[in-house]
Amino acid sequence: MVVVNLNGQSLEGSSFTFKGDGFVMIAAIIFAASAIYGKKITKIQKPSIVTGFQLFIGGIILTVLGFILGGTLKGFTIKSTSLLIYMALLSSVAFTVWTQLLKYNKVGIISVFNFLIPVFGTLLSAMFLGENIFDIKILIALVLVCYGIFLVYRVKRCSKK
Repeated sequence: MVVVNLNGQSLEGSSFTFKGDGFVMIAAIIFAASAIYGKKITKIQKPSIVTGFQLFIGGIILTVLGFILGGTLKGFTIKSTSLLIYMALLSSVAFTVWTQLLKYNKVGIISVFNFLIPVFGTLLSAMFLGENIFDIKILIALVLVCYGIFLVYRVKRCSKK
């Protein structure tokens, strides 16, 4: 993340900010902690119940914070409401599958698949939004992410033998 944001500059003249990049790093740390805690909690609760509580509590917190910080809700149409419901269902199914995977697999093995998110995000943005992904930085980043996943699984597989 830091290398991509350097844009050819040194670290001193970079655009790295705590408010942007720092919060991404904090989110990654919190996500790692939640994966470990999720593994523990799914031993005593169903993954769908755990996911439901996570999304419900998180939704309430984000809604309250949004209103406190001056956000408003307006302009709902049938199309926007339908898209909101679609995204909520898609997210809830994805998170339920994620929690189910955590219940029956090791956190370290499952978490590596999160590194595929930027790969698929990049490929899907090229397919659906027509974005150019053939920039050398993007291609190098995609190759490095895929190579990192390969290395992690190769090491995990070799250590099982």
